[in-house]
Amino acid sequence: MSNIKHERRASRNRWESAPSHGLNDFSHTLPIRLLRARHAAINQFQPIYKKYDVTEQQWRVLRMVTSSTSLTAGELSQAIFISMPSLSRIMNSLEKRNLIR
Repeated sequence: MSNIKHERRASRNRWESAPSHGLNDFSHTLPIRLLRARHAAINQFQPIYKKYDVTEQQWRVLRMVTSSTSLTAGELSQAIFISMPSLSRIMNSLEKRNLIR
């Protein structure tokens, strides 16, 4: 059993000491900065999501549906960056809760 622990520790050390290939600090790259900005923006809306008991994706659907006169499912999917299968599940959930018709 102690050999197993030693092997795990040794493999962990090998991983930590592996060459970085220039990827040590990517915290200032555009993708990470965009993720941080998205996270900060979403956090601002968390009280609204909780108040209405909806997810961020459900909120996007509700906002778009209530602000547009008519959209196809495909147009809605593209506009709010939600895949068609996910959109279908979200729409069904919102219909069951009588939030959309």
